[in-house]
Amino acid sequence: MKPIARASSYYDEAVYICTCDMEQKKTKAIQTEHGVVKLYTGLEKNRNHRVAHPNVGVIASVGGSSEFNIGEEIIATHFTFEDVRGINQTFYTEDGVDYFRMDNFNVIAGVADGKLTPRKYNLICEAVESKMIETDLHLAGEQDDNRRDVLKITHVWNDCEDYKVGDMVLIEKNGDYYFEYEGKQYIKVDTYFDDVLMKVPNDKWRKEEIHTHNNDHYKMINPMDTNR
Repeated sequence: MKPIARASSYYDEAVYICTCDMEQKKTKAIQTEHGVVKLYTGLEKNRNHRVAHPNVGVIASVGGSSEFNIGEEIIATHFTFEDVRGINQTFYTEDGVDYFRMDNFNVIAGVADGKLTPRKYNLICEAVESKMIETDLHLAGEQDDNRRDVLKITHVWNDCEDYKVGDMVLIEKNGDYYFEYEGKQYIKVDTYFDDVLMKVPNDKWRKEEIHTHNNDHYKMINPMDTNR
């Protein structure tokens, strides 16, 4: 891991002040033969913190070496706008509008004209579904699932020279951060924190340790461990 002082310096380089629709993850519109029906799911009913909390804001102000612009959407980590208990993390309120603060540590990507662009050093990837171990035998259940050691890159940051879309990467344990945007699931990998071990030519590369994903945080040994 890189020195904390260096990491702190980079993550403090940009500041974003945003507004946020706090209900964005609690309602879902369903089209039926009788019209659109909105379903509501309270935070206490969703055990997966990554998808239970709001993670998309709209930039109202920027400071420092910001990569994204006022008026654009910005995707943040899931405890940016509210904490694990669902308590609002408002930075300040003006004219009845809540504003939230984030720096590079919180930022996953920006969205402009429908295009998703990762924050510098972030790779956005898709899961590779295959057997967790190399075998010709049929494997059932979680032994044949989304791999947590190899991912395929779908988006790279602007001016990225080391990686390109379509590359496959072997990643560190807990280097995969799942998030949702517009109903689609993505995976963020932070190269600044050395989440990537190396690029690999295919998904035949494997780590010895089998690491599956648990979406129910209440079943974890430490419910606050949000990287699992």
